[in-house]
Amino acid sequence: MKLILCLACQDVRKLLKEGTTCQCGKSGGHYFEDGIHAEYWGDCVPIGFSNISFGCAVANQPEEGQGEYFDAFVIPKECGTMKKVEMPVFNQIMLGLQDSIDFSKQEQVDQNGKESTMPCTE
Repeated sequence: MKLILCLACQDVRKLLKEGTTCQCGKSGGHYFEDGIHAEYWGDCVPIGFSNISFGCAVANQPEEGQGEYFDAFVIPKECGTMKKVEMPVFNQIMLGLQDSIDFSKQEQVDQNGKESTMPCTE
């Protein structure tokens, strides 16, 4: 299993074929159709779980105590099954929009400087 740790927001996300992004949107990635090869982008660190070790740990989850250990590792920068790529253009656009809109405000200012309530809050 491949995951990414975003260094900007500390979110950890499992890669999917459909793609995934971290909570802040600055990192993401996806598996290719073969389910083995993947690519990722952003300021993040790729992480790997040994599928067999992880599966055994889940199957042997103790009722209490320290838990069941499994093998996990930081995937190297040069790896045959995981490649770092540039952030896709769509994600760059969405990240730019996210940074320019303050969703916490219920009022916005129009082009004439007049405050108006956002349509979704009326």
